[in-house]
Amino acid sequence: VSLRWFRALFGATAPAASATLVAFFAGHAAGAALAAWLPARRPLRAYGCLELGAAAAALLVPLVLEAGGALMSSAYPALAERPAALVLLRFTVAVAATFPAAACFGATLPLLGAALLRGRAELGSGGAALYGLNTAGAALGVALLSFVLPERVGVPAAYGIAVSLSVVAGAGALALSRAVAPSPAAIARPKGAKPAAAHGGTPARPPLFLAARAGFAAFAAQVLLVQGFAQVLNGSVLAFGAVLV
Repeated sequence: VSLRWFRALFGATAPAASATLVAFFAGHAAGAALAAWLPARRPLRAYGCLELGAAAAALLVPLVLEAGGALMSSAYPALAERPAALVLLRFTVAVAATFPAAACFGATLPLLGAALLRGRAELGSGGAALYGLNTAGAALGVALLSFVLPERVGVPAAYGIAVSLSVVAGAGALALSRAVAPSPAAIARPKGAKPAAAHGGTPARPPLFLAARAGFAAFAAQVLLVQGFAQVLNGSVLAFGAVLV
């Protein structure tokens, strides 16, 4: 849905797709990093609060984009001869609209892991299963919001359904958190403390640049794939949805 609005902001599909991915994944990275360094005593309750926060931030996206559009209109005469500055301003508006909700969503998966996984021994199988289910749900959501709901109920209503699901998830998590004891791991580790080493020594330092490089290659390729899929699917939004699914 954001791509539809970003396309109006950028006037072209590829920059809109790029802005959508930049804003969304930058927010996810920031939220995940914050969740990793600030463990909660009750991660399920924190997850519920973040889902509700994401829903509230998502409701502000159209308003921020509308305000950004007005800013773009007033700034365009001064930036018409400076295309790089114009693109930077458009990206700033796109990130400002999407980043808060994306950051909340980025912190939800680590908190779900803290609530559902009981130790490092479960991180491999349980963590992978949790990530797989989360990603599968994301694929289903993209498919419905790209190919089904906008035609059936319209874009605003489809967006409202997506926001409502976050509200339901957040409220459900808050209700469940009342019956769940505080996380033993969070109680044992002071707030803000670094995670313990896996084998009692210095924490392992894997080549993190490999993870960054893999993400760069995968999602940079998405922007190019959107252009290719657009030759088959008569609609840039449909092409973007197909690539994400």
